[in-house]
Amino acid sequence: MGPGTFTGKDGVRRLLEWDVGLSPTLTSQEEGVGIVAKGTVGFRAHRVEQTAEGIPISYPCLSVFEVNEAGKIQHVRSYYDKLGIMHDIASKYPGVKGWFFRKMVNTLVAQGEKGLKR
Repeated sequence: MGPGTFTGKDGVRRLLEWDVGLSPTLTSQEEGVGIVAKGTVGFRAHRVEQTAEGIPISYPCLSVFEVNEAGKIQHVRSYYDKLGIMHDIASKYPGVKGWFFRKMVNTLVAQGEKGLKR
């Protein structure tokens, strides 16, 4: 989710408005195990599809929800490979700006994979 802590209906509304403004084409479909819940914690495995600067991207995501005893959401965290997403966007980005973007992202990916044998 967005950076920071959002409390109450107004806080959550601001977060959702920010998210929709940032990703107006975003869609999400259940994937893998879908929704799993146990006690006050649940998670959702899903695939996100959206357009970033006119470039279509698709990536897996895991969202974790914690609820209180009244069933109200207390915490939501989403996990996804942000560097992998940037790598995907950079690989499709046109022109000189795309070339610089690819160089930057590829350098970061190489640093992250240092010592990893494929």
